[in-house]
Amino acid sequence: MKHDMPKHDGGDDRAPLDVKQARVRAALRLRGVMKLTLITIAVAQVLTLAFESLLVAAGFAPEAATLLLFRFVTCALVSFWLQADALRAYQSAAQHGFVTAPGTHGDLIDVAPQCPKRWLVVLSLQLDPRGSNGERIK
Repeated sequence: MKHDMPKHDGGDDRAPLDVKQARVRAALRLRGVMKLTLITIAVAQVLTLAFESLLVAAGFAPEAATLLLFRFVTCALVSFWLQADALRAYQSAAQHGFVTAPGTHGDLIDVAPQCPKRWLVVLSLQLDPRGSNGERIK
């Protein structure tokens, strides 16, 4: 089944551009969520393994429920920490001029290669797409 673009009587050419921008924002957000998920799970697994090893070395036999609770709490804390750190990195990069907003409507924000926490700034932009003036897109 073919999907046709809705036609507008006023000759408004912004509708296809808006749809394209919405798709780009959705793809960027999905990429950011995937990065956040993978990093969170990997860190939680490593911390759970260390926690379990510490308990075994101390002479305790950890129960599965205890490890599951630890893994859940660790995932939540790592996820919140990473998102907050990414937002702080974006704000700092924008304040120090490492983030440049494009002149035309709909272009992506550029992050300077010499930005000290570039990957966190990019993650922040992927998780929370910004408009051409640097403000959050709703």
